Amino acid sequence: MKFIALSGSVLGNRQQPGVGPKTSAAVLSFSTLRGKALPVDSHHHRVAARLGLIPENLAVGPSHRVLEAQLPPGWEAQQVYDNHQVLMRLGKDTCTPRAPRCATCALLDLCNHAQARLAPATVAAG
Repeated sequence: MKFIALSGSVLGNRQQPGVGPKTSAAVLSFSTLRGKALPVDSHHHRVAARLGLIPENLAVGPSHRVLEAQLPPGWEAQQVYDNHQVLMRLGKDTCTPRAPRCATCALLDLCNHAQARLAPATVAAG
């Protein structure tokens, strides 16, 4: 596999049919290559959109570059991998598509989406 530099990170050759930014980044990040690449899956994307890191209408594909550009420049590959894992797990377990558990989220204070969802319940209970 041939590798190219893209946005300061090494990403795989996306010239292959069916290989997009997520697949390229996942191969580099999760394999023994352990490259500095940020895979953005649907869970990661949903959390990023709800936190306001990306516009809610930004598709998953283009969001890779936007989110990658927000990472601290000095981060090592393991830190990028850990960032992905934390946001993916948060999206799977807490920030779910249909019934997010905002009240129990560790990022509640940073999330306008959660605060807006919980505001009516707080006002009604108050």
